[in-house]
Amino acid sequence: MHATDDWDPAADLGAFISDLHYDDVPATATDAIERAIVDTVGVTLAGMNEGAGQRALAAAGDSDCRDGVPVVGTDMQTSAAEAAFLTGTSAHTLDYDDYTYAYPLHPSVAIVPPILSLLGHRDIDGRDAIVAYTAGFETLSTLTAPISSSHYQTGWHATGTFGVFAAAATAASLLDLAPAEIQHALHIAASTASGLRRNFGTDTKPMHAGQASRSGVTAALLAEQEFSAEAHALTGEGGFYDLYCGRDELDLDAVPTFGEPFGTVREGVNTKLYPSCGATHSSISAVSKLVETAGIAPETIDSITVEIAPFGRDALRYTRPETGAEAKFSLEHCVAAAACLDRVGLDAFENNQVERKDVHALRERVDVAYDDFLAYNDHRSTVTVVTTDGQRHTETVPHPPGTPANPLSADELRTKFRECAIRRLSGSAVSELYENLQTLRDADSLKAALAPSLGLDGDC
Repeated sequence: MHATDDWDPAADLGAFISDLHYDDVPATATDAIERAIVDTVGVTLAGMNEGAGQRALAAAGDSDCRDGVPVVGTDMQTSAAEAAFLTGTSAHTLDYDDYTYAYPLHPSVAIVPPILSLLGHRDIDGRDAIVAYTAGFETLSTLTAPISSSHYQTGWHATGTFGVFAAAATAASLLDLAPAEIQHALHIAASTASGLRRNFGTDTKPMHAGQASRSGVTAALLAEQEFSAEAHALTGEGGFYDLYCGRDELDLDAVPTFGEPFGTVREGVNTKLYPSCGATHSSISAVSKLVETAGIAPETIDSITVEIAPFGRDALRYTRPETGAEAKFSLEHCVAAAACLDRVGLDAFENNQVERKDVHALRERVDVAYDDFLAYNDHRSTVTVVTTDGQRHTETVPHPPGTPANPLSADELRTKFRECAIRRLSGSAVSELYENLQTLRDADSLKAALAPSLGLDGDC
């Protein structure tokens, strides 16, 4: 890519974010943002109890209860940056957090942790949180559009590389930074963008979200203190796009206009029904439909053929997973689990489920094909099940559950939140927290709304 003087996204974003108000955000976007924040808090609480989230909390050590930022789901108080790291890592641990195929990446694990981590820096009400989320998502929409899938195909994990800019913008909104300070925050963040797809299926993948959240918050706090950064760190020669682009020229025609409509409406936020890579969801849904409608028993399945878009070739690395974390990136495991289990929920990715005999046996009879005629990140999946008596059953799912074209119901959202939060909170606390967050736009204090999830194990 060649450096460009024709586009200054940091300046554009600085002006936009500093002038953004709650009344500018349409109701459709506000509804989507409230759902995203509720969902992210839920998956964060679940992620703190296992895997990368649990290990990150253990590495952080014990809280000494000095003044600091409360970490949701714990009795810990720490710095804003460290709180963002812990919540971001936990939120992405189970791969149950929302995503968008438009880029592709996971937006909320880079946007919500900065909101939760700045509670100690200012009084944040529900409307502040919604505006900050909008700032973060619009930053993603703007900065990812020119390189989108080529960046991902090169091997970068976009949640880490672009998430840091979303986190910086979110924090900058909450800190009420001036336009020039927001530019500095984004240029500082450019030096911290990182995350490799090679680490999918390990604890390091969720760490990318934590790292992006921490670095973004740090960038905004530094910018508030007049910390300097080079004025063309994004678009100049040797800058972010020059190094990370993945092709010769930026596609500036793809850059959206702020708020026309907002990215949360245009691209949408996909709320996961299944705790696995989003590239598996249409296939899981298709198999589940076939099993239910045709009454197919797993022991009668001779073979399963799955056709999906090329994105899956890059994201789904494990044909024979050995751990639950790897299984989340195995289409073979996800499809077999959908055929054998009543529901593909969190339990489907416990380590003992990976070697479950019926799932393991069926996994060996799954064949995956990638349709290069589909757009790189198309949602579509076509599944064909052939039974031992020679019958063929085919189902095509164009949009998996949780996408804007096929949204989860209110009951499904509530059930998912409870499934997640009950792993960390008491039943009464789960109910209170859910109700508080459901009416986030009316909350006078985000800290008060989150109170049922704070200080669980001590008196901090």
